[in-house]
Amino acid sequence: MLEYFLFTFDSSNKSIKAERVLRKNKLAARVIPVPEELSKGCGFAVRLDGNLEEAKIFLSEKGICPKGIYRFLEEISARKIIRIDEK
Repeated sequence: MLEYFLFTFDSSNKSIKAERVLRKNKLAARVIPVPEELSKGCGFAVRLDGNLEEAKIFLSEKGICPKGIYRFLEEISARKIIRIDEK
């Protein structure tokens, strides 16, 4: 089973800034398109393959507030999305 987290933001600019902060702090993060299950429009999110609590601390220290935080669980035939936090 594959597990990762997704941060959504109010703007693409915030997504890019969040990715930079996380990568600078040695966390595996990358900007990706927002999955269709979360938004029908276009936009970017940050995928995190790492420690969620550390990531939240680093973002908070820089004043970056995600619009939503989701946990993704992927198996061969299914994907489960769990909303952790949403503003």
